[in-house]
Order: sequence, then C-alpha cells, then structure tokens
Amino acid sequence: MPTLHPAIEVDGANPESLQENITAAVNEIRSRAMLLGRHGIMVTQHDFNSFSVKISAEVPYGETWEQRSFR
Repeated sequence: MPTLHPAIEVDGANPESLQENITAAVNEIRSRAMLLGRHGIMVTQHDFNSFSVKISAEVPYGETWEQRSFR
C-alpha cells in the first residue's frame, strides 16, 4: 500500500548544505501537515549525513520531533 505522505530523504555534502536541505524539507512537510491539521513532523537521522522528514501521527500537530534510527 503506498504511503499517503511519503518522507523526504535528505543528505548533504557538508554541514551547511545538509542544514539547508533539512530546513527546506521541514518547510515542505510543514506545508503538507498544515493542510491535514492533525499530525506533526518527525525528523529522523539515519547516519551522519542522511535524514528523513515526514508527517507523523505520533507527533502532535504543530510540533516537530527529532529521533535517531541508524541504519
């Protein structure tokens, strides 16, 4: 079954570009979450330069949580 709200995968060649890419992904996901009005945003770190950003039912609306889940 396809995910209705897929994650945005983020990486970066250096810390500055990584932060810029994470910020852009959070802004994109935030705009999607606001349309739903019931879920928040989860940012997951998978390794030192790999993250995913997604809408999460575990996160209260209006909040952004971070977690680590190394692959």
